[in-house]
Amino acid sequence: MHYQLFLPGRFRAEAENLVDVGLGGLLRAGDRPPRVVETIAAGPDGKPGSIIGWADDDGGFRPDRQTWSPSEPDPERRLQPGRFWLGLEGGFLPWPHELQRSPAACMAGSAVELADGRLWTVPQPMRHRLRLGVDGRTMSRREMRVWCVARWAMKAITRETADGTPIPLRDGAACCVDLLAVNYRLTLEICLLCGLLDRDSMRRVLVKAADSAELELNLN
Repeated sequence: MHYQLFLPGRFRAEAENLVDVGLGGLLRAGDRPPRVVETIAAGPDGKPGSIIGWADDDGGFRPDRQTWSPSEPDPERRLQPGRFWLGLEGGFLPWPHELQRSPAACMAGSAVELADGRLWTVPQPMRHRLRLGVDGRTMSRREMRVWCVARWAMKAITRETADGTPIPLRDGAACCVDLLAVNYRLTLEICLLCGLLDRDSMRRVLVKAADSAELELNLN
């Protein structure tokens, strides 16, 4: 089942509320927008706020059958702990298809096993022909960002293979999340709370994204 979010002190599913708590990456053009499932007087931290969800069958706040985990502090972005809570039904981790974005927001790729033992689709922009931007000559900003992330992955994997230079864990994890977030409603915090990434699965994602086939642009 799709996770739910509890936002303390916030009562609307507006974009700025998710951005303010560091979850702006969940929003994507062409994807289904979040909605307020329920407004409650006391959430998992005892404070009032709202339950945010994406699925039609979201059940709201049911603490007797849900597991709720608070976000960790993020000093780099000056974000406080507990700014949001992640709720899982029965404590079960969500399946990839439950977090998949709407088709219009997704990009083709290949399956990679993450630390949860399930297969998730990782974009391969260096292998697949990218759609051109609206002006007919350049890639869209979204496609350009994914391509740049894949290029970073290719360089990191090449260095590691050539001279044993380890992939920086923080940078590698951020790169993985950028790739996974193309097709799924994931952020680094949510990946960590759901146990999706470890060093081995991180490397598998980067290797898949760093496919060495030449990038093609149809300029005709």
